[in-house]
Amino acid sequence: MPALFTSIYNYKKELLLFAVTNGPASIILNWIFFGRRYFNDGMLFVVATLAIFPFILLVHNTMSFIGRYIFRRLALPGDTLKRIFFTNLSAFITAMAFILLAVWFYQQIPLLRFEVTAQLLRNITLLVLMVNLLIGSIYTTMYLFEQMKNTLLQNESLKKQQLQQQFDNLKTKVNPHFLFNSLSSLSMLVAEDTEQADAFLNEMSKVYRYMLRNNQQGLATLNKEMNFIRSYFFLMKTRYGITVCMELKTDDKYDEYELPSLSLQLLMDNAIQHNIALKNQ
Repeated sequence: MPALFTSIYNYKKELLLFAVTNGPASIILNWIFFGRRYFNDGMLFVVATLAIFPFILLVHNTMSFIGRYIFRRLALPGDTLKRIFFTNLSAFITAMAFILLAVWFYQQIPLLRFEVTAQLLRNITLLVLMVNLLIGSIYTTMYLFEQMKNTLLQNESLKKQQLQQQFDNLKTKVNPHFLFNSLSSLSMLVAEDTEQADAFLNEMSKVYRYMLRNNQQGLATLNKEMNFIRSYFFLMKTRYGITVCMELKTDDKYDEYELPSLSLQLLMDNAIQHNIALKNQ
């Protein structure tokens, strides 16, 4: 009977499931074919059990292939009912086809011949329906459990990645070189101009406060970004002196528009890094 979700199990699990589900089904099927004679005749029991095994294996592998195909085509959560319907329908048709083939094969071997009656066919159909629903339910439950477990593992992995990304972003935003340069500039100002040093420290605190607060936010209003960039440029101006200058021209109607947080800082850093900052140039 069907092993619909072979791809999610390893070889040992698949072999165990095949033995547990298909073994009893093959014995019951032979009992329907031969009745009590199946258990009373030792030779018949061995030959019939060995004869039915290739058909059971073909059913198993065929349904595995069909099941994987259906799950690839109907992989969305909203396709669950369609998936179950088509999986069970294909499993029933496949199982009936191979069992009827097995009936024909049995008729070719004198020891395995039995009377084919309408009652026998009805019993076979009923058995296939019951076993298919039972085994299909077991495999579906296992599949859903496996999917749920994989989903939980993926969510946990995504959370770890998100935390790592936030940590990396924080390390990037609190750039140690920028911090050391700012402290160096502050140290010189303290010795030369305490009033300027106080203003520098005030703007520096605004810059780092904004960096830390916006670490969790993807967007910021233009007004907030402009206020931040003024404080940030104050630090650059203190460091580079008259060799850098900045002009800001924005319309007030755009103040509440949003843009990626700290994007203006990237623009300014690139402008400073890829240009020349000399007193006469």
